[in-house]
Amino acid sequence: MILGIILGFGAALFQSFAYLGSRFYSEKKGGTPVQLLLTAHLLMGIIALIILVVYPKDNFPPMQQYLIPAAGTTIAFMLAQFCLMTALSMAVASRISPLLGLKLLFVVIITSVFFSEHYTVIQVLAVLLALAAAIVLNYSGGAMPLRVLFLGLGASFLLAVSDIFIQQTVVPFRGFGPLMGGLLPLSVSYVMAGAASLVLYPFICSFTLRPIKLALPYTIAWSIGIFLFFAAVGEIKVMYTVILQSTRGILNVVLGAAIGLMGYHMLEERHSWNVIFRRILAAGMMTGAVALFGFGGSL
Repeated sequence: MILGIILGFGAALFQSFAYLGSRFYSEKKGGTPVQLLLTAHLLMGIIALIILVVYPKDNFPPMQQYLIPAAGTTIAFMLAQFCLMTALSMAVASRISPLLGLKLLFVVIITSVFFSEHYTVIQVLAVLLALAAAIVLNYSGGAMPLRVLFLGLGASFLLAVSDIFIQQTVVPFRGFGPLMGGLLPLSVSYVMAGAASLVLYPFICSFTLRPIKLALPYTIAWSIGIFLFFAAVGEIKVMYTVILQSTRGILNVVLGAAIGLMGYHMLEERHSWNVIFRRILAAGMMTGAVALFGFGGSL
């Protein structure tokens, strides 16, 4: 349990760094969000393929146990990343990241409709608190453009779908320990993502060194973050991993405020303490909502 909590917090931290890496790529004119998505996943796909080739196949679970959910999480995740990166190209990370806490709402809806899950009154109140946090966030430093808001919501929904598939993907690997139990199912998924990126790459990107170099900060941070997320799901299941992951909203606000105050306005605008406080309040409400949801159920 403690290991799962550490992994979940680690995932939140490195995913927060990844969002800043996405903003860095956009501001340095490395390319469009789609080009960053393809470049990063091509690089991660190559690494994932090496891991699967090198790892002994003796105890590998049967392919039919993990192939379909791995494909599901890959497709949903790449679509979510496209929405997220497009939003990050139009708004700073500290405004977008807390919105991703709303994926808990979509997890609730999906599991209620398709998996017959039931939720308590406290959990319903937690969802309402998350919605209130999104409203506060929308008006922290000016209203968020509708296009950005819908992209953030779309990313949240698709990430919820991806997370549910991740839960099904890691199950066959639970006997492999926290390291390989996270790394192997992640590698299966990212080989698929890398293959899709390779097919599309020549039509959308150019094989030049500069975009690849600019994509490295995002690629490295996201690789570590998503590995920790897979490992955490294997240890404490998807719902509690999402609860821990929600702290990235606060992390992004704090990181964004620090970066803005340090003068790196290409990554984060500098705002008054009033705006920063409202963003921290919104992120805290979002994090509190998902924590309340977890404690409102059976632990």
